[in-house]
Amino acid sequence: MRHILGTCTPRREWGTGSRAAADRRAPAQVRLGRVGDAEEAATLALFLLSDDASYITGSSHLVDGGMLNL
Repeated sequence: MRHILGTCTPRREWGTGSRAAADRRAPAQVRLGRVGDAEEAATLALFLLSDDASYITGSSHLVDGGMLNL
């Protein structure tokens, strides 16, 4: 399972209506202080599909910039 939170995409500008608004809200809501890009979530997916991840089973990967830790 993967959890992707706080990722800004053209379809869903992080519930704010614009990337600029999402960037302004991020420091208060995301531990890393910025909104993630879709490419960062895709990087995890590509890793999990690669031979480097061949021994990974049944795990949960958070792609949230530390949002769940706040």
